[in-house]
Amino acid sequence: STDDLSESRVLFDLYKYTKNEKYLKAIHMCYEQVKTHPRTKEGNFWHKKIYHDQVWLDGLYMMQVFYTRYETEFNGMQNYPDIVNQFKNVHNIMRNPETGLYYHGYDSEKTMFWADPETGLSQNYWLRSIGWYTVALADVYGYMDEQIFDDRQTIKKIFKETIDAILKYQDTES
Repeated sequence: STDDLSESRVLFDLYKYTKNEKYLKAIHMCYEQVKTHPRTKEGNFWHKKIYHDQVWLDGLYMMQVFYTRYETEFNGMQNYPDIVNQFKNVHNIMRNPETGLYYHGYDSEKTMFWADPETGLSQNYWLRSIGWYTVALADVYGYMDEQIFDDRQTIKKIFKETIDAILKYQDTES
């Protein structure tokens, strides 16, 4: 599950502040999940192994922040293109171009009862998942090395489009 990896982000700070090797060992152990986690045909991580070929919007928050921080701190940024591609896929597939909002789920095989048989998209927006996705973009941008300008700019552009879309639906009275 991408959810399992989400909480592992705290390990980076624990290791940084304590220098306790058990946290470093745990970070590398958690990264093994990133390397072996199943993916859709487009290259995105499945939300959970039991949700075959499904991308859930909140799953980017759960997986990509850890993945980016690991790549920045331990792997020489080698997989930045993969990280950025997963956000681009979600932007291109799950974003409604008319509203700018993102659908909660995508089934790349288009077989789930909730998936549109043509697009594979769920019918629903889930505000909390849009929030998690937005935070994922902000965190990933923050953890990406500034030297990798094009990748950071792509994340920044998607972030800005996401915020602009959300603001269109903001209740101006409250």
